[in-house]
Amino acid sequence: LLLDRCFPEQQHLTKLVLWRAWSVHNNIRYQSGPTQLVDSVYYLLNIRDSLKQSQEQDVVLTSKGNEHYMGWTKVNVDGSFIYQTGAAGVGVIARNSRGEVLFTAWRVLFRCANAVEAEAQACAKGVRLATQWTQGSVIIEIDCARVVKAMTRKEDVGSQL
Repeated sequence: LLLDRCFPEQQHLTKLVLWRAWSVHNNIRYQSGPTQLVDSVYYLLNIRDSLKQSQEQDVVLTSKGNEHYMGWTKVNVDGSFIYQTGAAGVGVIARNSRGEVLFTAWRVLFRCANAVEAEAQACAKGVRLATQWTQGSVIIEIDCARVVKAMTRKEDVGSQL
């Protein structure tokens, strides 16, 4: 509710800071350990610059008549897995073609077989949310090659994940 009182850019930047805090928390607790504050600052500044560049590119693209780029939603998904406990977490963030955050989500998985399953669960969550909350075309971005390969194959590979 507090974000409703802010300008849209302030809303988006606040969401990015919260997302980064969640990401750093997961790294500290489950993966590589603490990160330097300066790393997070540079990361957030790079994201901000990328979003601004993306917004500027949309202006150029639409002025040239390439409106097929407009209306796209990009959904970034990620999963993390804790080998020792079998717990995992998934995160999702969706942005429109202007780089504005449409929604974010996260979920704890108390039982998970491995990191690939966590990534697949994140992807499934992202696709489900995108179908519920967006219109038009969707780009899913995931960093797990095994899930991408399984999704792009023509035959059923559910048992191979």
